[in-house]
Amino acid sequence: MIRKISKNPYVHNMLNKIGYSGITFIANALLTRYLGVEFKGEYTWLLNTANLISIIAGLGVYQSIPFFYRQKIDETDIVSEYVNIFILQFIIYCIITGALSCILSMDYTIILIVANLDMLNQQLSMLLLVINIYSRNRIFIIGAIFNLVICAFVLMCCESNLKIAVATIILSKLFYIIGYLFLLRVKINPFTVRLSNMFKKIRFGYLPMLTYLLTTLNYKVDILMLRDASNVSSIQLSLYSVGVSIAELAWFIPDIFKEVLFSKTARENSYEDIAAVIRISNAVMIGVIAGILLLGRFLIGIFYGTDFLEAYKVTVILFLGIPSMSWFKIIYTLLNAQGRRKISFTVLLISSVLNIAINIITIPYWGIYGAAAASVGSYLICGIVFLILFSKIAELPWSSFLILKKKDFSIFRPEK
Repeated sequence: MIRKISKNPYVHNMLNKIGYSGITFIANALLTRYLGVEFKGEYTWLLNTANLISIIAGLGVYQSIPFFYRQKIDETDIVSEYVNIFILQFIIYCIITGALSCILSMDYTIILIVANLDMLNQQLSMLLLVINIYSRNRIFIIGAIFNLVICAFVLMCCESNLKIAVATIILSKLFYIIGYLFLLRVKINPFTVRLSNMFKKIRFGYLPMLTYLLTTLNYKVDILMLRDASNVSSIQLSLYSVGVSIAELAWFIPDIFKEVLFSKTARENSYEDIAAVIRISNAVMIGVIAGILLLGRFLIGIFYGTDFLEAYKVTVILFLGIPSMSWFKIIYTLLNAQGRRKISFTVLLISSVLNIAINIITIPYWGIYGAAAASVGSYLICGIVFLILFSKIAELPWSSFLILKKKDFSIFRPEK
């Protein structure tokens, strides 16, 4: 019975995400205890900076996968083409990183190394997601266990050190990259890439890339701004980064559906699925927020330690913005597959600019709590606009997405 139910992509992805998020939560808690309040904030800043660089460096090539996958191109050829484009980009950026290391400090060289690996890891992951979501999910779980083992080893055997913590991330990303390449099973020869095809994908993907960059900025720009704020200490930055880490774990709820929809919308519009997913996500989010309100402080003390108890207030504030931002994450898959890139970009641009502007105003007065409030406001604006856009595209009243319906659970039926 369980095996039959798990053949449904939503159920399979949900089980995978629950396992992955649970393992990742424990691994992050161990690494946070290892870093302590002294290094946790700096570590989060470093990873966020690397992540933003990796998005820009990727040029949005993988964002074009659903669109070109719809074009009835031979699957083997398109998989091979994308893999070799990704490898070629990686090689080019490694050469650039090597050259820049002569003039950059060690910290920024490390950021570039992490960014290169993050870029390739994300690209291969999204390609495998479209081709075979079940294989991608297996690698996710295995990689999470591998990362957990490394974090446990570091906590037990090493003294607190920022560079050692970064090394665990590098090893984890290398593990994923090797696993993805093994499952994709294509002949790697980046020098066979036709530049005209590569530029065609860049031309399609650069706007979704900018959109994704704005999305990431929307929930990571606060860390970057807080690090340079005169009224925010390194300890407060660490407390805020723990709140962000916990809030990001809640993204697994919309991501359960988003990743399946990323694969589905590469083939069809799936309006009914998207509407049902939004309603289910809303209901689950309400339960999660209630759980954080009741048990959040206790769980932070248990997993992260008493030094991080003050992160509870920030965590609660950030969780209030997650439901609305989940609407964006779910609906964006459709807009991207339909080629409606400019709409997504415009909404995210306005939302991100407002986020930065509100942060500039609130951080000097309320510090980390001002940054959290700015994020919630930005999420709310972005989510509502995307919900209204989808209601017009699907010709459904936006109010119909708010209340759970009995028929929504039909999306969990096993596929034949």
